[in-house]
Amino acid sequence: MAARAVWSLVQKSPVQGTMFGHVRTCIFAVLVVFSGCSAGPGRRVALPEAGRKADPDALLHFIAAKLYGLKGDHHAAVIELQEAAAIDSTSPTVFLTMAHSYAYLNKVNSAIKAAQQALHLDEDLLEAHHFLVSAYDRKGDTESVAKSLERIVALSPDDMQAHFALVDAYMALDQKDAAVGG
Repeated sequence: MAARAVWSLVQKSPVQGTMFGHVRTCIFAVLVVFSGCSAGPGRRVALPEAGRKADPDALLHFIAAKLYGLKGDHHAAVIELQEAAAIDSTSPTVFLTMAHSYAYLNKVNSAIKAAQQALHLDEDLLEAHHFLVSAYDRKGDTESVAKSLERIVALSPDDMQAHFALVDAYMALDQKDAAVGG
């Protein structure tokens, strides 16, 4: 299914059948994959361990999911990511991308479960912790927001935004002693 989905998207290229069109499509696919692996300063992203090769079928599903996401079809993206996860259940990137797709569909609980699975595979993945802060905040779960922010501060002590957000969370929880460091 993923190969067909990617191929159907490639076939809609305006320069279909030309060498330039195929090269452009391949470059685009690579950029799509790596765009899902970007992070801000001080953030570590989920990349395969050194020497670990991604399963080609899982990668096709992942690429198809990214393409569907770019087109705004997050439901199809989730289906492709579920296929990728069924093939390779060890990729935190697949689960974090799935979490983002679920969030676009307003399925916050499913998004949280997918992000938690990414953290189960890589507990130090800052992007997943940041995602969970946003998702828990969306649900109004300030206690879980604080726990996620505590982990972010532990992993990235120079992240002043996380420190300020943690103080705000402690204040919302009426934990003034924790907010002032006591």
